Amino acid sequence: MKNVQFNTRIRLCFESVPDELGDDLCWVTGALIIIQKPNSEWAYAHHLKSQGGGTFGEYHIICKAEYDQENEYATWNLSVGDYRFFDPSTAVSFTDFNEEEAIDMFAELDKLWDNMLKMGYDYEVDYPYDELYLCRKSDFNTELVEKKHSNFSTFWYSNDEADWNEEIYLGHLDIEHVSGGVPGNMSFIS
Repeated sequence: MKNVQFNTRIRLCFESVPDELGDDLCWVTGALIIIQKPNSEWAYAHHLKSQGGGTFGEYHIICKAEYDQENEYATWNLSVGDYRFFDPSTAVSFTDFNEEEAIDMFAELDKLWDNMLKMGYDYEVDYPYDELYLCRKSDFNTELVEKKHSNFSTFWYSNDEADWNEEIYLGHLDIEHVSGGVPGNMSFIS
């Protein structure tokens, strides 16, 4: 197996707003970051999702796999909590949940999130971007898919860090399943 401390699945969607933010700084319109210890039946995620009308919801997600040895397939159960910060009550529906491990994993997830996304006030931008998540396009240049619109571009970033030949559980965690389990009008599909 690759020498990875954590498996990750990252999906970002962000838009350029050149007249207001310049060419490199972009407005994040969706984010899904999933982290897991290798071959653990538990995974943890943060999801920023458009709610429509210019509003966004932030969520934390706990995922638990039930693995079918015979068919070599995992079914993932999700529990979605409001806000990005971990609330232990989100896990009440799970048996054998380890709260200490979850706290540690959400701390690692927070570090990953904070390395990629910043609030607008961190970049000292003006309203309305000062209270929104932003990122630098140049941080993701090599892995971006761009869709051009009339006066802006949408960028899609996808990155998975795991050894899929050895990974029992995360390989079966469907991005669309996780994103679809969160309220909102946008979903990541792969």
